[in-house]
Amino acid sequence: MSFASLHVVDPAASESAVLFSSVVGFYGNAGQADYAMANEILNKTAHYIRRHVPSCHVVSIGWGPWDSGMVTPELKKAFEAQNVRVIPLDVGARMMVEELMPSAAAPATQVVVGNAPPRPLEAPRPELRQHETRRKLTLAANPFLNDHRIGKNAVLPATAAAVWAASSAEQLYPGMTFHILENYKVLKGIVFDEDLSEEYVLSLKEVSKSADGSKVVLDAVIFSQNNRGRTLYHYSLRITLVKDIPAATGDKPISVQADPGFQPIPGHTLYENGTLFHGPAFQGVEKVLSLNKARLTMQCYLPKVSEKTQGQFPVQTGNPFIYDAVVQSLLIWSQVFYQAPCLPSYMVRLEHFKTIPFDQTMIVSLDVTSESETAVVGDLLVQDTRGQTYIRITGLQGTISPRLKQIIAASN
Repeated sequence: MSFASLHVVDPAASESAVLFSSVVGFYGNAGQADYAMANEILNKTAHYIRRHVPSCHVVSIGWGPWDSGMVTPELKKAFEAQNVRVIPLDVGARMMVEELMPSAAAPATQVVVGNAPPRPLEAPRPELRQHETRRKLTLAANPFLNDHRIGKNAVLPATAAAVWAASSAEQLYPGMTFHILENYKVLKGIVFDEDLSEEYVLSLKEVSKSADGSKVVLDAVIFSQNNRGRTLYHYSLRITLVKDIPAATGDKPISVQADPGFQPIPGHTLYENGTLFHGPAFQGVEKVLSLNKARLTMQCYLPKVSEKTQGQFPVQTGNPFIYDAVVQSLLIWSQVFYQAPCLPSYMVRLEHFKTIPFDQTMIVSLDVTSESETAVVGDLLVQDTRGQTYIRITGLQGTISPRLKQIIAASN
């Protein structure tokens, strides 16, 4: 389709228009420049209609491959080998219907259904480079934020900000995967209130890289400007990308044996009684298995969060929804021993070995290394039920705040 097609079909006479584009139009793909340009014309056509015929609800859907038609069983296997997810027929049909009936708040003009096509590993460049990406954040575009409210306002989870930076770095360096996050600071969290900035900037600056291109280290900063032109720094961290993630070694399987006299705590009671403030998208604590002042172990399980709910923070290598459930161990501990919640404020190091999927039981251990009335610091280990390590976290600090308890209680 081109802009000339608008003379054939009059959008003003239609209530809705759906354009079938491709993920390639958004992400690009090696050897498909002409195809990408053609699909991007469809995307721009949708924006043109939206601007000039506001009475017509128009959306351009950038589809990944469907599990039908030209996708033969052999091609499907090839896609899966390249980590390209194929869209089931029922899922694709349901998502198209959902786009035809958008929420009244802020219907999207362009959406992507599917993950990025694989990109070849780039030849390393000797000079150190810097990148900037910009993003507008809204509640309407990110339904999961309604499940992460502190008081009356939605707050971006610290895990989502970290994964935002790590996933963006991966997209800039095809063939690379994030392995380590270090020195992560929550400087001024992003709150969805009247002071929400118009645009957020992610700066990624290369610190070092190997000559063979197998490793890149970047400093990441997320910042914005408020309506008075003042620069606000929200998060900072260091990211290490590698071509091949090493195997996790040296960890013993986490013991799930309860302390004598301790009765395991069902996770749902912690969400119901206000110990944890999280809504369904983050309710991954299934059961607290043991708890004392030195150590907490728990079982986590989080059903799949729909792609629509994930919004601008789709699960890729990192899963911010399950990461948040893991970090909730610190909040449970502070509520029990200091009768006040805590929020993550600093992390020394996170080592990623495997992506934690939805719909899988995980075991989490928290070893408390220091604690006071104002902060708790701990090391965390996340394994599956077979004792295989997925992530390690060292030096995660939660700031304890009795005032935060009052804010959360007032909103319930």
